[in-house]
Amino acid sequence: MPTAFREKAANFLNKRDVKNPLGHLASLELYFCLAYLTQGVSQHFCLIAQPFEFYLMKDCGLNAAQVSQTLALLMFPWVIKPAYGLFSDCIPWLSPRLYLVFAYALAAEAFLVLGLVSFSNHSLLSVVIGLVLATSFAMAFANTLSCGLTVKEGNQTGTTTAMFGKQAICYYAANILSLLLGGSLCQVYGAQKALPTAAVLVVIPCFLASWSAWRHIPVRQLRDSSSAEVFKAAKEIVGQKRFWLVILFICLWNFSPALGTPLYFFESSQLAFSQAFIGKLAAINAFGMLLGAWLFRFGQVRLSQTKLLAGSIIFNAGSVLAYVFLGTELSAVLLELARGIGAMFACLSIYTVASAVCPKKAETTAIAFLISIYNLAGQAGTICGGQLYQNYCQNTLWPLLVASAGTTLLCLFLLPKISESR
Repeated sequence: MPTAFREKAANFLNKRDVKNPLGHLASLELYFCLAYLTQGVSQHFCLIAQPFEFYLMKDCGLNAAQVSQTLALLMFPWVIKPAYGLFSDCIPWLSPRLYLVFAYALAAEAFLVLGLVSFSNHSLLSVVIGLVLATSFAMAFANTLSCGLTVKEGNQTGTTTAMFGKQAICYYAANILSLLLGGSLCQVYGAQKALPTAAVLVVIPCFLASWSAWRHIPVRQLRDSSSAEVFKAAKEIVGQKRFWLVILFICLWNFSPALGTPLYFFESSQLAFSQAFIGKLAAINAFGMLLGAWLFRFGQVRLSQTKLLAGSIIFNAGSVLAYVFLGTELSAVLLELARGIGAMFACLSIYTVASAVCPKKAETTAIAFLISIYNLAGQAGTICGGQLYQNYCQNTLWPLLVASAGTTLLCLFLLPKISESR
């Protein structure tokens, strides 16, 4: 597309820049707060997660393997996040503000249609999955652009860590409430009505995030495409041994077939936990992640990076293996809290390792690619776990727990090589 035409189109679409008495950075922080509150409610693994899984299990009669495959499909938009980064960085036809407005508006419309669909006819299952998939695409795209804005603005002002910290607080605060509400909806309304009710509730924060993007993200002039520089940096990093070691490290850590769908089926069918209690367990897990973020930061001050990562690997594996003792509601609460702490250790460790190999001029694309690998490994674990639980494990978790903890512990052997290659 000719540069002159792109500039005219962008000027026409972006000419209405609402005057804001706040400074540029303050406006962005307001957007980030509302955006991550919305992400904590509106992602398909937040408020609608349990109602959707409950609907698939009870109303549609799908087994653990089929549910895990469906949930893995919904992670596809999150696996291809590098494509969003390349699109935004190399083809900046519009400002990030308009991309985000469109993304959140699309998510709101898809959730609204999902809420209006009648689920009395099971032949509509493909339509339901298609609508949830559309929301997943929109939220993944918005999340990628928000992360890109954080990195770019944070690097210029030296506030990257502080901005990510505030975003995490907003996300998990909203996530705890949304998971509690999702479990309550399943308990009160049942499999057929819980999902449309949750979908309609999500419409409001999506529209608020769309408005906030329009109101608080300033218009920027278009720059020329930097695709040549991005692809050059990407070519250089692909040829580095360190990059592939990090990918293997990420895959081993996040390959966890025991958790997710198998755990949900085990708690629902074998332990007969109520849907409301399962929702509370998810909220406790999110609270554990908040606690894990604080503990990880505490450890950063007092331990070397290698020791901190090694401790995180051991704790994460132990928190998963401890599920062999799952049997009562009290044990479930304690285990979910520990698993939440371990999950946050894993997340922050992955970001620590991944950020060290991101090349200049392609940071957003590189980190998006590595986090996509992280998501892909997790979904591979979900699919394998669902298949093994359904066909070979005879409704027991311990073989999957051993596999999950074992692959995580293998990261200890890679850690010295990653440290040496720095």
